[in-house]
Amino acid sequence: MVCVLAVAFLIVGAAAPARAAEHVVVIVCDGLRPDLVTERDMPTLSAIRQAGVDFANHHPGYLSSTEVNGTILSTGSYPRNSGLVANHEYRPDVDLLRDVETQSDYAIWRTDVVRKTPYLHADTLAEILRAAGKRTAVAGTKPIALLWDRKPRKPDSDSINLFEGRTVPSAFLDRITESAGPLPLLANPKKAANAEQDRWTTHALTDSIWKSGVPAFTVLWMSEPDFAQHGSGPGTTVGRAALRSCDQNIKAVRDALEAQGALDTTDLLVVSDHGFSTVSRQVDVVEELKPARLNIVREFDDADSAKAPGRILAVTNGGSVCFYVTGRDPATLAKLVKALQDSSFAGVIFTREATAGTFALGEARIDAPDAPDVVVSLRWADERWRPGLPKGTLFCDGKYVPGQGHHASLSRYDMHNTLIAAGPDFRKGFRSDLPSGNVDVAPTILRLLSVSADAAARMDGRVLAEALNDDVAPHNPAQPPRTFTLTGDNGNWHQFLKITEYDGRRYLDEGNRLDDPNAAPPNQVGSAR
Repeated sequence: MVCVLAVAFLIVGAAAPARAAEHVVVIVCDGLRPDLVTERDMPTLSAIRQAGVDFANHHPGYLSSTEVNGTILSTGSYPRNSGLVANHEYRPDVDLLRDVETQSDYAIWRTDVVRKTPYLHADTLAEILRAAGKRTAVAGTKPIALLWDRKPRKPDSDSINLFEGRTVPSAFLDRITESAGPLPLLANPKKAANAEQDRWTTHALTDSIWKSGVPAFTVLWMSEPDFAQHGSGPGTTVGRAALRSCDQNIKAVRDALEAQGALDTTDLLVVSDHGFSTVSRQVDVVEELKPARLNIVREFDDADSAKAPGRILAVTNGGSVCFYVTGRDPATLAKLVKALQDSSFAGVIFTREATAGTFALGEARIDAPDAPDVVVSLRWADERWRPGLPKGTLFCDGKYVPGQGHHASLSRYDMHNTLIAAGPDFRKGFRSDLPSGNVDVAPTILRLLSVSADAAARMDGRVLAEALNDDVAPHNPAQPPRTFTLTGDNGNWHQFLKITEYDGRRYLDEGNRLDDPNAAPPNQVGSAR
């Protein structure tokens, strides 16, 4: 079966002219680690990788989480320019007392409609392509799909967004439920993959949204393997069932393209938003910081406490925690940083301005105007939770316990994710070891569809020209990649960031604390600062 699919893709690619595709389809397998793409669990995707382009050195943006990277993928912009820094943020204009989920339709409505301020500070691919007269479709099992294309439109619009069983325009949902019924109930992540919901979303895309033809641009965002890996851990029986579920949906999309006669004019990109780790220790950062006598809470009691100087709001994002200091009081900030450096859980500490033993938010491109005052990536280790499971363990703030899975940290297993591409515009049987990132996907798609070079130039990412089979060279020929480390020290505290630089872009490889100040960070080639 694998060989047949691989040959089919090669034949299609050989017959197709080297020109811009008529269609681009992006499939997001949420939380898919590249080392888990195997012929045993994902035969279809393995065949696509064999026949197309495998981006073997691919990176998410930090925080390595869904909403952050959904926004990066859709805009080609890092958090500093999109304004979205984390899955959970403190946005007092939306909720004064507690954090908000950034994919929440209420938070989006509250900002876009009530405050009349763009929720994202950068245009999305769907918005850019529709402005160029292209038809688009977004279908997601998870609400993150709304961030790809949230703008209202006329009831008869042929550009559809399906997110978590709802649609924009809302009237289109009736067509989907007539064919597929309502969105099935969520599975139990400790017992089963969320296969039924992902299958429903895929069917709604291929049988209802694509009924009138394949649009110029399509996104399918599945909940797996993220859902099962959170509940049961990556590489477990349930986690592997989620991989097989994803692969079956990829095959369903490919079969639908073939049935529509669009396979040979479609560029297909399969990407994940982030990688994954196994939780090794559950952490309650608020409890662990109490001995430092910090006035730190998970939510404020009332409006007065939310504005009182010197208070700290801790917002968990699993593998990272965001801290907001009321009034940005310098003494409180210094005390918080010292407490984090003395803690057992901190891996890398970022502050608005770099101090002794911290990195500036800008090093991770998370220095948005409303960014947290302090962000800490929790500790991780290059080890297995138990034999037979993939490497990579992580401290986790929140509800997840050892043996379950999480991400959002600077673990190398969170910060390396999947990108595989095939189609008429991509090279055949090619492995790219050059650094690439989710931030590069949007400008590459604009190139594939020959749309808005100006919009691509405003993005933070680059066109992945090394993977394209056209004759258009990169605008600025790239220099060889340069890998280096940044180190930060303060007494007994030592931390590092490993970074690869290519074609004027920086890709974060990993970061952690160093217990031994005399030990060089892993794979250190050079150093800076």
